[in-house]
Amino acid sequence: MANLANQLRTNDLTSTHADLQVDGLTPDSVLRPASLDELSAALAEAHSAGEAVIPWGGGTRMHIGNVPERYTIALDLTAFSGNIEHEAGDLTVFADAGVTIEDLSKTLAKQGQRLPFDVPEPEKATLGGSVASDAPGQMRTSLGGIRDWVIGMKVVLADGTVTKSGGRVVKNVQGYDLHKLHTGAFGTLGVIAEVALKVVPLPASSSTVAAWFASAADAGDYAMQLFNGPVVPEALTVFAGAAAEAGLAKIGGSSEDFSPALVLARVTGGKAAVSRMERDLTGTAGTTGAAGYEVVRGKDADKLWGKAVVASTGDGLSMRTTLKPRDAVKVLDQSASNSATSEGFSGELHAGFGTISISEATSGTRSDIDRFVESVTRLGGHAVIERCPIELKREIDVFGEQGEALAVMKSIKQRFDPDRILNPGRFTGRI
Repeated sequence: MANLANQLRTNDLTSTHADLQVDGLTPDSVLRPASLDELSAALAEAHSAGEAVIPWGGGTRMHIGNVPERYTIALDLTAFSGNIEHEAGDLTVFADAGVTIEDLSKTLAKQGQRLPFDVPEPEKATLGGSVASDAPGQMRTSLGGIRDWVIGMKVVLADGTVTKSGGRVVKNVQGYDLHKLHTGAFGTLGVIAEVALKVVPLPASSSTVAAWFASAADAGDYAMQLFNGPVVPEALTVFAGAAAEAGLAKIGGSSEDFSPALVLARVTGGKAAVSRMERDLTGTAGTTGAAGYEVVRGKDADKLWGKAVVASTGDGLSMRTTLKPRDAVKVLDQSASNSATSEGFSGELHAGFGTISISEATSGTRSDIDRFVESVTRLGGHAVIERCPIELKREIDVFGEQGEALAVMKSIKQRFDPDRILNPGRFTGRI
């Protein structure tokens, strides 16, 4: 196995290595397995040598996490993408970790099906990385998160041992749901190799109702009326700041006299049902003080969502939390008001789920972080600092305080990876 792993190793410090930096640290070498056997061999060799391994997919969420204690091997899984097994009759799919979300979606679409979740930058994001980081998406309001749709997976442990949990069918009750343990563990307990998912049919029709308001508070009130009304959109998001401006620019909306907040609500179903829901949503917008609204369909709707989502994530300070939806509206409005003079501010709220992300174009300060953490803690939330300067990362735990749960997490890490080979120091509590 060691000989096989050595064939995958690249030791010269090329630009490719620089592309795999994590918090300023560059790996000594890169391993690029393209099969389960190669992945197992790579980890077995790294384990026997006591090297520190950080798995990589598309890199879209590699900015999340504490500064690594050490980093000697980058485990690039993008070549591990040769297998997609779609069982359309069972509404399931099984795929390698390196498959991109976009490629997986295209395969499902050929049979009139789709993933029941979405992630930012699907053309880059891999299945393994999305599951490992439990990436949030716009459809959480109605369909939940990735964790709810994983039915099985193969995981390679730090010593190269291949493990399996769940299966490839929905009615699977064999063993413990260990795949849920790996979903959101950021690759600290094992490297996700293959994933089995439930999928859903493509809707017959869909459209997006865009409504814009003079404040995040007004936009949030409108979104809450929709969520608590007879029609719950598949995706329901409030954008503020730069994200709202980008979305409005895409549809030609006017906000000359105010800094807008934009609500995007996607509805799906049969054509008649979608038309009825469009009328309900635009009618509600007209009675809740919207400055304007528009119905967007087809590829224009996809581009509108993409424009707003991309604008809501920057290279500066980025923070995320999940609260009760009404409390999340308050935090978004407060953050938007505090940053009214900042052109780089952007906010995004998944209204029905309560997940809110705040970003600034600037790198931010410790006081900015502390203020956000204190505000969400008072409301019973838990803040995660997704992006901040490295020097601040060294001062704080970006995943926040875990309380008594941290002891359990450390115990699990000790059981799965006692030699701290995988992502050492990057997860909560620096485990």
